[in-house]
Amino acid sequence: MAISNHERVGKALTLVRDAIRPEVERIWRARYGMRWLDRVNQRLHHQDRFANPDDLAFLLKGMDATWDQFFRDTLSRSTRSYLNLLWDARNDWAHNKRFSSEHTLRVLGHGEMMLEAFRASESAMQVQELKQSLRRQVFAEERRTAERRAAADATKGEPLAGLKPWREVVTPHRDVREGRFAQAEFAADLRQVVRGEAALEYGDPASFYDRTFITDGLRDLIRTAARRLSGKGGDPVVELQTGFGGGKTHSLIALYHLASDTSRWRGVDEALAEDELSVPSGVRRAVFTGQWAESASVHDKGEGSRSTRCGGRSPTSWAAPRRTGWWRTPTATRPTPVRAWWNCSGGTGR
Repeated sequence: MAISNHERVGKALTLVRDAIRPEVERIWRARYGMRWLDRVNQRLHHQDRFANPDDLAFLLKGMDATWDQFFRDTLSRSTRSYLNLLWDARNDWAHNKRFSSEHTLRVLGHGEMMLEAFRASESAMQVQELKQSLRRQVFAEERRTAERRAAADATKGEPLAGLKPWREVVTPHRDVREGRFAQAEFAADLRQVVRGEAALEYGDPASFYDRTFITDGLRDLIRTAARRLSGKGGDPVVELQTGFGGGKTHSLIALYHLASDTSRWRGVDEALAEDELSVPSGVRRAVFTGQWAESASVHDKGEGSRSTRCGGRSPTSWAAPRRTGWWRTPTATRPTPVRAWWNCSGGTGR
């Protein structure tokens, strides 16, 4: 049985509370001692009559009231924004206000960001599952609505004579034919691809290219990357500028898989054969997802993935793109590695 949006929000808020309480309580207890609960309550603009650390609202209000003293140096300003948004959501939830699907997805997203800030990855994954289940429900409802409209319109107008049935013109993928296609799983997320958490259709290079139509723009992008990585020219920086849903994230994932040490994929050989191009082996791939990084901070994740955001300078500077991927290939003829960047700003691709 499908759960309501109110229940989804309640589950997400509980996950946030259980994840942040041990850490914030440790910080307050270290500063205020045994009377930390009363001391934090005294810092609130409107004190709670009965301060309760099991109440998410108290934890969030306490964090906001003691932010400059305890949290400003370890958490980002965006985390403080998520804190206040979750505070509002908790109040709406406590007063049984109605949550639309769009509002629910926003609240779940804020909860996921807060959990990531506290490195509660398992709880963040549970919130992601709540988001996915809601997306599936929304798509199912939209599909039923479309089917009802199509059934109502079936007798309107006169079809053109001589048209072939569409199934004789194009053959759908097996999951479409068997009714297993889930649109909610087709939200491109470069970060999930890199971490091995994406659906098969995005995470597996063969499945990805099997379902990707190589447009003229994507073909040019693939050829530019191949030229650059093989030392045959190609632009070092390519900026992708499209509206939301224009395929920026899809293009980044295509380039990420292009540089993998595997056999060529469907459609790629044709794109590279025109100029007898190829992608060298041993390409070290690195991905920077600005949505998940703190401003002006350095994150060292091992070889090939050290990054600095807009507050400082990295090995090459940038203007704080939302998502950037770059590849480097060692070369004996140049003192520095070849770098190719693809960046874009706009939607998160979720």
